[in-house]
Amino acid sequence: MLLLLLYVKWVEAREKFEAAANLVDAEHRMRKTMWGQFWSAHQRFFKYLCISAKVQHCVHLANKAVASGKVLFCYFDNYLYL
Repeated sequence: MLLLLLYVKWVEAREKFEAAANLVDAEHRMRKTMWGQFWSAHQRFFKYLCISAKVQHCVHLANKAVASGKVLFCYFDNYLYL
């Protein structure tokens, strides 16, 4: 449900960016830069959302490892493995 809400908010933001570009009659080059920035932010947001989804499980594994006397190293990469 949260992911659907986040998606809807990004759609609303895209519509507002489009309306703003139309309002100022933005030329092609300006629109290209604007959309590049928009989609870059969109991709970064969901990338970090995926990474943050791993944190609780990592903390669980870390606590388990520390409790059994093991040394611990955590690394978060850019991919979400299911």
